[in-house]
Amino acid sequence: MSCRRSAVLTGLIVALPISRKIRRLALASFLLTACQSQAPVDDSAASEDDDEDEEGGGEGGSSEAADGGHGGEHMGEGTRGVEGHDPQAREDSGATPDAANVSTPPPAFSCAGRAICQTFETFPAGGVHSLGTVRITSGSKLVVEDGKAYSGTKALRVEGNPQGAKSATALLSIDVKALWAKSRTLYVRMMVQPETLAPGEGHWDIVQMHGQVSGENNYGAMVSYGGFGAYRAKLLYIGKPLSWADCSLSAQRFFPANRWTCLEIKLDKNDPAQAYGISFNSTVVPQLTTGTRPQNSNCVAGLDRIAGHWQVPDIDTVAIGYHHIHEQLAPYRFWIDDLVIDDKPVGCPMRP
Repeated sequence: MSCRRSAVLTGLIVALPISRKIRRLALASFLLTACQSQAPVDDSAASEDDDEDEEGGGEGGSSEAADGGHGGEHMGEGTRGVEGHDPQAREDSGATPDAANVSTPPPAFSCAGRAICQTFETFPAGGVHSLGTVRITSGSKLVVEDGKAYSGTKALRVEGNPQGAKSATALLSIDVKALWAKSRTLYVRMMVQPETLAPGEGHWDIVQMHGQVSGENNYGAMVSYGGFGAYRAKLLYIGKPLSWADCSLSAQRFFPANRWTCLEIKLDKNDPAQAYGISFNSTVVPQLTTGTRPQNSNCVAGLDRIAGHWQVPDIDTVAIGYHHIHEQLAPYRFWIDDLVIDDKPVGCPMRP
């Protein structure tokens, strides 16, 4: 049989309504026998058939592959963080990645020029006590962990399983009296990555600032940042004794799970109009940034002797970690890294 006649029959085989595999075998066997000594036959027809199968249009193709697949959909939802930021965005897009978008930890943060700074790199795994005063309740932990860090290799792990206890505490307290006396201004900046936080309606803190209010009124006060359950962020102003104040501001903006967020808190006694401030990844949270007379202060009935006036206390102690009030319904775990306490703005690190 001539190769010319073979080409005609080849076209008939390609046109047959049979599967791609059977078609390939038939073509290979036929052409090898009929045209072994001739020039190679163009197999573009088989290549076009391959392309059809890869697009999901051939026999046995997946309908999910044709519409993008459900797996890709869920990946896209699961990787979006604060303000809809997509960490899967291409590096050459021209956007500057924020501090929360870190996969490989950069070198340890530099503490040069910082008043109080801790990267936890010098502590052995499991150690923390020499940094400050530690207060821990049953079921809670506060330890340095190797291999889980925003920068360098170590971070502070905060976790607990209070099993329904009415409160839980894992706090590391740091003396800041000398720093506060310099300028009566304080900035607390740290990287935070939650795995789980507190569900339910109870409130919790991850940063507390304690001090004394003097002048017309004299009472102890605590300013703290944390949340209500797992759905609202809060700035809390508490009097000591409690009859002085149990007041708060709240916002929907919150920590994304399993991603690093840069948190910075400002307390400035010199600026009554902007005495308190909270920012996430260098973006101010307006609902939690206020003067000493916040308009939307929510105080517990009967616990507002300050009459809505959040006087800035003279801070002597900053505590970081975890403190929960009311029933704790589930375990909690998160990490803190690159803690800085200073009398000037710190800002957030950028991905190198």
